[in-house]
Amino acid sequence: MPTVERTFFALGRAGARMAIHERAGCGVPILCIPGLTRNHRDFDGILQMFPSRPVIRVDLCGRGDSDWDSDPARYTPAVYLADLTAWLATRAEPQFDVIGTSLGGILTMGLASQLPQRLRRLVINDIGPVIEAAGIDAIRARVGEGGPFVNWAEAIDEVRAAQLPAHPRETDWPRFARALCRARDSQIVFDYDPAISQQTRGAEIEPFWPLYQSTIGLAVLIIRGECSDLFSPSTLARMLQLNPVAEALIVAQTGHAPTLYEPECVAAMGQFLAD
Repeated sequence: MPTVERTFFALGRAGARMAIHERAGCGVPILCIPGLTRNHRDFDGILQMFPSRPVIRVDLCGRGDSDWDSDPARYTPAVYLADLTAWLATRAEPQFDVIGTSLGGILTMGLASQLPQRLRRLVINDIGPVIEAAGIDAIRARVGEGGPFVNWAEAIDEVRAAQLPAHPRETDWPRFARALCRARDSQIVFDYDPAISQQTRGAEIEPFWPLYQSTIGLAVLIIRGECSDLFSPSTLARMLQLNPVAEALIVAQTGHAPTLYEPECVAAMGQFLAD
């Protein structure tokens, strides 16, 4: 299997760079965009799922191996989308398949609004144009809180305690915790700039149906955790109604957001994204 190469894309502001983790392969590249507090490691399983395909996993600014922004006010979806479109403008590939989880799903819709000709198939994981108040309140209470931890054992225990209600089916908590955290300065910390919490503050998020409507006509697989508090069944139903070629997968006994390691996710994405 080809090795993963990490490169950096200069974002053009105060020296900030976006980390790109790319594995070469054959066929249409799979672009993976993580959620609010997440990073490229959430998509390690995609490397195994598609061993011969090119897979590109990004770290949004302020997460993972990307630089932290000197101005936290720029931690917004509009800025992340501008970063992604600027990076895509440097790429020669004519089309991509895109997997976006939560915030990454919003950005996937944004790419469809700006660069529909560059997209082939989209996987939108546990997010829709209406964000439920209970879900965003839970995120506001969690982001920027917790840690640091003295060792990996403590980090794994704390992550399991926090995430078990949404992920009762999870069996590999070390993998889960190591995707979310990293070692830094002899401690284990969450792998994001705590200042991203500013993005979650403020008024309720208004529905953004026009953004989703940009996906109409594109092949879309919409994944929803059965117990998600962020993405309601009624929102999913309307998304399917608006885009007749969209498909849906409900991940049983799972909240926000499915990890994509669930067997039904592996099966559905393997079929949907097959070259």
